[in-house]
Amino acid sequence: PKIDLRTPIIFSQSEEKKDITKTLEQGIVHWPETGYPGEKKNMALVGHSSGYFWENSPYTQIFSHLNKLTSGDTIIIFYNQKRYSYQVEEIKIVTSKSIKILPDETDLTLITCWPPGTTLKRLVVKARLI
Repeated sequence: PKIDLRTPIIFSQSEEKKDITKTLEQGIVHWPETGYPGEKKNMALVGHSSGYFWENSPYTQIFSHLNKLTSGDTIIIFYNQKRYSYQVEEIKIVTSKSIKILPDETDLTLITCWPPGTTLKRLVVKARLI
């Protein structure tokens, strides 16, 4: 609610870069083999922070405001006609090679490239089911 973000979550079956890139044109992407809302397993969602001017998708900048989230903020996900609320616990910036942030240590991880317009680093938001 804090950043007024409403977007579909697309459930990808492939971890191939070309497939994920194509799927990101439709919304944010649930990373394959991570958990689903309500499970005791981390769910990872990825989205663009910026895009190219020639890309014709409303989702090219969908995660551009993740940096405005702070600890304690709420993230709400609707899945299978249920509402799941998560509380932000941590926001950090990591190198693009250190995305081993997908174990069962949290309930939700949001990931985007950072700063917008680059692929240098990743902005990571970790949240816990409340």
